[in-house]
Amino acid sequence: MPAPSPAQPGQLLTGREIQVVIGMANGLGNLQIAAALGLTIATIKTHSSRIYRKLGARDRAHAVGLAIVTRQLPPRYVQVVVTPDPGP
Repeated sequence: MPAPSPAQPGQLLTGREIQVVIGMANGLGNLQIAAALGLTIATIKTHSSRIYRKLGARDRAHAVGLAIVTRQLPPRYVQVVVTPDPGP
């Protein structure tokens, strides 16, 4: 099995990778992102791996944060959804 590619921070994301990051940022899973973009789950996983490598991210949340910080994902594309606390 080949070794994973090293991180390559500083590379720009493609348009499709940004669409995938937008899905991640809005809490969608791979299946939901795939359905929304008309792609397979395997393709979403490939895009995710490339996103992590290009940004030097460890996970989805880190990738979203780095995409925002590097100005590749404008914050306006992130929907903040707050679920009410059911309380006691």
